[in-house]
Amino acid sequence: MRAAMQLKSGQAAQAEPALRRHLRSAPPDADANRLLALALMQLGKDAQAELFALRATQLTAHPA
Repeated sequence: MRAAMQLKSGQAAQAEPALRRHLRSAPPDADANRLLALALMQLGKDAQAELFALRATQLTAHPA
């Protein structure tokens, strides 16, 4: 996933919109929710990051 590479190279601002677009069409994607949480944390958007991290955890525990 390109967003994962962007995060690894410190490009969270570029990864965020791509992940949000992906999640509009595939909301139960636990990996994308986790990556978006990481991107948001890197951007200092902690409250939003917590929401997506929780969602990723729930999806992992109860896959669709």
